[in-house]
Amino acid sequence: MPLNLPRRSSSSSRGSSSANDFIPPLRYSATTGLWTTWDEVAREMVEVAAGFTAIIDLEHVKTGWLRFARGEKPDLVWDLGGNIGQRPSKDHRRGFAVNLFSPEIYGLRELCSNTTGLVAALVALYDQYEAAPERQRGLLPLIQCGEPTPVETSNGQVWDPVFVIVDWIPRPAELPVPPPVTVGPHTTALIVDQELDDEIPDFGHPAGHPGKPSARGMR
Repeated sequence: MPLNLPRRSSSSSRGSSSANDFIPPLRYSATTGLWTTWDEVAREMVEVAAGFTAIIDLEHVKTGWLRFARGEKPDLVWDLGGNIGQRPSKDHRRGFAVNLFSPEIYGLRELCSNTTGLVAALVALYDQYEAAPERQRGLLPLIQCGEPTPVETSNGQVWDPVFVIVDWIPRPAELPVPPPVTVGPHTTALIVDQELDDEIPDFGHPAGHPGKPSARGMR
């Protein structure tokens, strides 16, 4: 079944995760084409080397309505049972969350976004995953982050990420099956805005902020 996410073009029910399920973030900046992640030792965001490889858990990707606003906790309203809920507000956009594992990204990380370029890259990757015979054998894709693609927008040039499947491997112990999405208020633990707001691309940035061009917003 295809993801409930839009492709690039020229909810009454809320999903919940326990606060104990927090996984450090992996983030992508469309304005620079750079990847960063949270270094739990240094307690700061650090750049991830270009062309990194990682195992991605597309078997358990979550989709839903996501809202990021400066100074506020992200509001993540997940789809339940494959059904798209009512859009909570005009500021919520379709997005996703998926776990990845690799020593190159400092271990187990969560990629969560509602930016158009990243959503489009994830959808294209999932289409390949869904059609691949390796999926039927229970294998997960090992992806490489390719050279980002420049895209001109009304807010200037941005860079769309590119994912390439380079291998298929069994699920490693370091990439556990996540708990199912349940009904209730969203309570996923997040590192405080004070530490991450200036470091993570798209963290707490409302539509129209330079860090997240609204012209490419997901509808």
